[in-house]
Amino acid sequence: MLLARTGWHFRYESYLIAIAIFALAFAQFENFQKNRGVKQSTKRVQSISRTLGLCCISVLLIYRAAGAADDPVKSATGLYGQQYQIAHFVKKNFTDSAIMLNDAGAISFFNENVKIIDMVGLVTTPVLKARLSNQVTPSYLDQLARKENCKLLVLYESWLDCHGGAPKSWLKVGTWTNSHSQQGDDTVSFYALNAEQAAHLVKCLREYELPVFVKQKILL
Repeated sequence: MLLARTGWHFRYESYLIAIAIFALAFAQFENFQKNRGVKQSTKRVQSISRTLGLCCISVLLIYRAAGAADDPVKSATGLYGQQYQIAHFVKKNFTDSAIMLNDAGAISFFNENVKIIDMVGLVTTPVLKARLSNQVTPSYLDQLARKENCKLLVLYESWLDCHGGAPKSWLKVGTWTNSHSQQGDDTVSFYALNAEQAAHLVKCLREYELPVFVKQKILL
C-alpha cells in the first residue's frame, strides 16, 4: 500500500495505512506475550528482524507523508483557481439556470438554485445510466442540453473527446487554464447552445475577474 497509488490525493489509502499501524502494534503486543518463555538469543534475533522491518516501513511512510503534506497546498490552490471560480462565475451570472458540467462539488455548494446536469452521473441519474451503457455521444449531449434548457455548459474538452467530441452545433466561447490545477483537466471550456447565449457568455467572461495564475481565452 505504501508504494501503490490507490486514490487521488491520498484519499483512499490514508485510512488503510492508519489501520495497518494499529494492526502492527497489536501484532507486536501479541508476539511479546507469546514469546515470554522463549530463549534470550531467539528473542534477540526476532527483535532485530522486527526492528529492521519497521525501519523499512517507516522510511516508506516518511516518503509518502512528505508527498501528502505538499499535495493539499497544490490541490487547494488548483481547486480555488478552477472549481471555486466556476462556482462564483455561475452565482454571479447564471442563478436559477440549468448548467451542464463535469464537476458538481463546488458549484452545488455555492449555488442552491442552480439546476446541475452532472456529466459524471453522481447527481444526474439518467447520465449515469447512459455512461454505464456507453450511450454518451455528441448527439446524446446535445439532446440532453436542449431538453434541460441549459444556459451554460462548462466541460473538460478532454472528457468530451472521450465521447466523440463536442456536438457540432455547440459554440465554444472560451477557456480557463491553470497549468497546475490538479483537477480533472488543467483547462475547462465554456460552451453555448446558440448565438444569443454565446453573446451573453462572452460579456460575462470579459467582466469576471480571475486570479492572475488563471489564463482566460475568449474565442468568439
